[in-house]
Amino acid sequence: MWKSFLWKMKFEYGRQGTVEGLFVAADEEVASLVGQTMSFGEILGKHSDVEVGLEACDFRKIDVDAETVAKVSKQLGTTWSGHNPLKYLGDNE
Repeated sequence: MWKSFLWKMKFEYGRQGTVEGLFVAADEEVASLVGQTMSFGEILGKHSDVEVGLEACDFRKIDVDAETVAKVSKQLGTTWSGHNPLKYLGDNE
């Protein structure tokens, strides 16, 4: 079983807005995102059609121990704030 950590992602789109998220994932899950193109649809408003090619530098691991992440995730789930890119890949929590 993989250890899960807290991750942050952030994409700035100038005046249109920002797409960001604070989510829980294992290192292997985040690594699987790298190189993919993620379509967030119209999350910044009508006709925004936000799409981004994901790179390793788009994700930052937050310094919180895995045990604490597991405890809080039992209450909050895997998306703590904003958008979770793993949810755009399929049937994750």
